[in-house]
Amino acid sequence: MNSRIIIVDDLYDIGHQYHKGFFENHSTVTKETIEKITKILGKEIEIISESNEVLLQDQKESVCCHLGSDWIAVIYLSIPLVSFGEYGVRFYSHKETGLEQFSEKLRNNFSQNLDLWKEYGKIPAKYNRMILFRSDLWHSYGEGFGSDKSSGLLFQKLILKEK
Repeated sequence: MNSRIIIVDDLYDIGHQYHKGFFENHSTVTKETIEKITKILGKEIEIISESNEVLLQDQKESVCCHLGSDWIAVIYLSIPLVSFGEYGVRFYSHKETGLEQFSEKLRNNFSQNLDLWKEYGKIPAKYNRMILFRSDLWHSYGEGFGSDKSSGLLFQKLILKEK
């Protein structure tokens, strides 16, 4: 598979057990998580970093990419009606160069000033949806909503390396 962005709905067989991790203050990555991502990519993976993320109203993530890894998995676990119509991951190209992924050309001139970036895609947050994308793509995790964990944007973030 030569895709740069992969969307998988209904990733977990029982999504609620992962959703509970946000309220019990622990990240819940299981054998099921690793096996499903490995099957999708057709390659074994190693999890470099895992975290439960909560974005609330007035929080906005900046443009970034991740070096030293191959993929990022964002798994939305907000309850369906809370996140209806809200956007999650956004993808950008650098206006001056047109680059959609990291390049040495931008290493010394990188800026998170949104005036320098063009948003070319955004993927709606949906309960139990995984967005799997190449980690060198310019992206942000979007804007938050809600006032607490019960009403905010909840997602697992996994930074992955192919074995």
